[in-house]
Amino acid sequence: MIVRRYGDQVEAVRPNFKSHALSEIGFQREEDWSLSTDEFERRYRKVEEREFSPEAEGWVQSEVEAEVLKRLESELSELESHLADEEVLLVENRSGVDYPKLREHRKTVVVEGRNRYHFRRWVEPPLSVGVYRREG
Repeated sequence: MIVRRYGDQVEAVRPNFKSHALSEIGFQREEDWSLSTDEFERRYRKVEEREFSPEAEGWVQSEVEAEVLKRLESELSELESHLADEEVLLVENRSGVDYPKLREHRKTVVVEGRNRYHFRRWVEPPLSVGVYRREG
């Protein structure tokens, strides 16, 4: 399960990574799990931290963006699939402070005498998640 802080609550979320995001990496709240931040901190302890900053490049902007988001979701899903029953992933980035966004570099390249754009996209700052294990 993936969780994220919202004010004084920690709530279950699912990735909502859509192509053409152009801004923050999105998560959508789930309705089935919630704890107060204080309760979460009493019950869970961090056992591992991971960061994800996939990148992709190519000739079509939307395809490059979609590939970065696909890689991010795949990496996050892979980590989530290895969690024990008493573990959760907490998104540790904070909105307005260090929340991950898609970044882009566009370069003009001459190919067979014609100008073409080459795109490189990446996530910056990295998506930071902690693996938290329930104690007791």
